[in-house]
Amino acid sequence: MSTNIYIDSANLNFGTKSIGVDLNYEKFFKYLKHKFKNSNINFFVGYILARDVFYNSLKCIGYEMQYKEVTSHKGITKGNVDAEMVLSMTIDIVENNAKEIVICSGDGDFSCVIDFALKRNVLVWVIAPQVGKCSYLIRRYSNRIKIVYLERVSKEKLE
Repeated sequence: MSTNIYIDSANLNFGTKSIGVDLNYEKFFKYLKHKFKNSNINFFVGYILARDVFYNSLKCIGYEMQYKEVTSHKGITKGNVDAEMVLSMTIDIVENNAKEIVICSGDGDFSCVIDFALKRNVLVWVIAPQVGKCSYLIRRYSNRIKIVYLERVSKEKLE
């Protein structure tokens, strides 16, 4: 059984900071590989040239990098990757490339792809940084998906 993991980089970054974790991306990768055997780990991020060294370090660890062009307006840079993640998950589900998907984000915007996956008998996991930060997903899918909260994962596995 293949497992495809989809990481919303901004959600992961802000979420781990909100629980006081200085995320070690190599340890996190190893944690995911241990928990989800035979997995592909896709890291979705808005591409900023100045962060190229960081992106290359993630590639060397083993993350499959998925970039989105960022936009800037009034000094605010945005690289929202939700649509790209939904599209990638949908393609993988339709093409039977995933029997199990893991969404590393507590964002309720992913409910449409969760519905789609469940209708196709794909097991869905959500990795959310904090308890209560994905309350919409919990209310909607309570016993139909599996949820892991990073704040409950030992810090030694993440830092």
